[in-house]
Amino acid sequence: MNDFENIISEFFDEYLVNSIKKHAALIDINAIFKHNYENPPANLNIGGGPSFLQKGWVNLESIWSSRNPIPFHIEQGKPFPFADNSFERVYWSHNIEHLWPDVVEWVLKEVSRILKPGGRIVLLLPDYDSVLEHYRKGDKKYMYTPATCGFGWVIKYWKNLGIPDTLAYRSANVFVQWQNPQWGSPMAIYTGTAPPKCRDGYVGPPRMPEEQIDELLMNERPSKIAKVMREFVLKNEKKPFIHHISAWDRGELRDMLTPHGFTSFDFNRETVFNDNHDILGIENNYNFSTFLSAKIGN
Repeated sequence: MNDFENIISEFFDEYLVNSIKKHAALIDINAIFKHNYENPPANLNIGGGPSFLQKGWVNLESIWSSRNPIPFHIEQGKPFPFADNSFERVYWSHNIEHLWPDVVEWVLKEVSRILKPGGRIVLLLPDYDSVLEHYRKGDKKYMYTPATCGFGWVIKYWKNLGIPDTLAYRSANVFVQWQNPQWGSPMAIYTGTAPPKCRDGYVGPPRMPEEQIDELLMNERPSKIAKVMREFVLKNEKKPFIHHISAWDRGELRDMLTPHGFTSFDFNRETVFNDNHDILGIENNYNFSTFLSAKIGN
């Protein structure tokens, strides 16, 4: 593995350790591989991280690890390596916002193909509806909760590029978050430590004028907000790496999934969680996520 893959693999190993302890059966990796080989899994996890491994599941993940020996890179136009009608459930958690819109559309097309009739997609992503609701009320408490603002420890480095710690910039950071090359590895924000050359490093929201950010947050829907912000970054920054690329509210998600044949939309966080509580790690994203379950077909 290269340095990037080592960093992300180590991070996910630590990130899932608490969940793994709650599922003692997952400790025996070889037993899980054997079980999944003898019993074709009914569930697919898209972008589950290199440490995800669970009985009855396939993990479609780009980073190699001992638990993910066959990486798969999601690309627009690249078919998923599964036959039609292969799975009963597809889980896609906090990966969709890191993909470009055309790639997201392709993934949805593939998911609709590989799900069995009546199968369900379970989708988790940042709760953009709540971010906008609290921002428009001027409610600072929500965005000053560490888990909401997104890697809040990096905020102290915003001053490197002259960005103040305000409600507008914290909110913008949820929609589009980017880093400059000086920061180092794109995965440094996930390890919880600053990279060696962070004096001029930056990870945070677009360096747009605050009044422009305020206008977007007050008047536009998430997909438009993310589009304007990422285009600003690409136009004005040198070699940016964009972490959060896309965003949707609940209505936009429904509109995006419907043409792919999805129906019976459920956005009730408690219901979706309870119906899918068996998924390893789903509890880690409970409080600040949009939860969506939708069925393929009528």
